[in-house]
Amino acid sequence: MAREAVAVFRELGDRWGIATTLGGLGRILILDGRSEEAVPILEESVADAREVGQQALLGLSLLNLGLSRLGTGDLEGARVTLQESLGLLARNGNREITAGAVEALAEVSEQAGDPERGAVLFGAAEGVRSSVGALVWAPERASHDRTERSLREVLGEEAFDARFAEGAALSIPEALELSSRPEGGSSPSLHD
Repeated sequence: MAREAVAVFRELGDRWGIATTLGGLGRILILDGRSEEAVPILEESVADAREVGQQALLGLSLLNLGLSRLGTGDLEGARVTLQESLGLLARNGNREITAGAVEALAEVSEQAGDPERGAVLFGAAEGVRSSVGALVWAPERASHDRTERSLREVLGEEAFDARFAEGAALSIPEALELSSRPEGGSSPSLHD
């Protein structure tokens, strides 16, 4: 049905409709474990969102593209895409979705072998959510729990809790700055 809707929007020349529908389709594919299939769909969603110039839509399309790249193991592609998404989402003020971008960057760090940075960013995502009274969305719960469990196992409870608390105190611009630093630096802290 989504593919039919995309065809109708193409006939109408409605780039916003195309971007939105492709974004939804790509998100469904990610949740179904089909990230490889989602990547080209979401790349088209991003291209259409850029053409339309609607920054909130572009930020969300980039978030989904970053998640699909993460799901394929393309950590560098995911990091770059998610950083762009985070910048746009933060400027547009949607803190709940911004938290999702920060958390996805935490997962990138965890998978890239930088669990300390991952734990700081994981805490930053929770801090952003808490600032607006938001919870982890149900479709993201399994990924959230897996990332937290992995970070706790690698770092140990005490180190995880310390880095998480450090992250929870970060502002969104500080989280963005931290996420843009090269992986594996001497410290994930902004204050070291």
